[in-house]
This record gives sequence, C-alpha cells and structure tokens, in this order.
Amino acid sequence: MSHRRLNYNLEGVDLGDDTWMNNLPPPPPLPPTPPPPKEKESEPVYKIIVKDEAECLKAQEEEARESYFKGFISHLKYSEFDWTIPIKEFKAGKCIVKGMDCQLTPNMAKNVRRHFLSKQHMNWDEKMRQKAEDEAKMAVDQPNPPANANDYQTKVW
Repeated sequence: MSHRRLNYNLEGVDLGDDTWMNNLPPPPPLPPTPPPPKEKESEPVYKIIVKDEAECLKAQEEEARESYFKGFISHLKYSEFDWTIPIKEFKAGKCIVKGMDCQLTPNMAKNVRRHFLSKQHMNWDEKMRQKAEDEAKMAVDQPNPPANANDYQTKVW
C-alpha cells in the first residue's frame, strides 16, 4: 500500500500575524549530556602478573592445564588440584589431584575422563568431602577465644 504525498505550495499565502512567537518563554535547558559509556573491561588473560618470559610461559602452561582438565574434573567438588606441576612431571603422567599418588595419560581424552571417574578418585573426593565437613563442624563446635586475656580474670569490686 503506497501513500500519496501531499504537497502544499504556501508561497504567497498570508498565514497571519506571527508576533505571538516572539512572546513565547525561552525553551527549558537541555538535559546534561550523559558521559560516554565505559568500555567493558576485558577479563585478564593471566591470573598472575608476569615479570619475565619464563614466568609467562609457566603461567600459560598452568592456564592451559586448568582449561584442558576443567571438563574432566567438574564432578570432583572437594579435591584440590595442582596446576603448577612441572611440564616434565606432567608429561610423565603425574596426576594433578593434590595428595593422590596415581598416574594418568594426559594425551588421550578418553583415558583422562576414565582416570578421573575411577573408584580411586571418587573415594578420594568423598574422603575430602568428609574432611571438609569435619573441619566445618569443629569450627562451629569450638568456642570463640576471648579477645583479651583480661576477660578470663574475675573482677572483684
């Protein structure tokens, strides 16, 4: 559907007295211009500040290891992981779970998945869960020590 455009030729037409426009109050001031939007800060590439090339490489290795294993270890909620294992030990099959002395083949995803789903790792994670619960329970059961040693003394008036 098209609309017809209306063209008015007002040339020479007397539109009346326009002095009323001179008596209008001034327009309100324009609102202040908002500041430009801040640029979204990008997430840091590295979690640590690197000082030299060797440190940079080490940080990249740790991040790569963590990124690679994330999908394989998400079910191990209570296990702690050591991302700082030297690359030689890692390539030799040292497991990234702290406290465990087991071997894994890091170059085959199927073997890695099977390794972290093993009974040994599931039992370890359960042991770490119980340990965390026991520590939390002990923290709740422990009375808070007094802030000042003088609080133990009985004051006689």
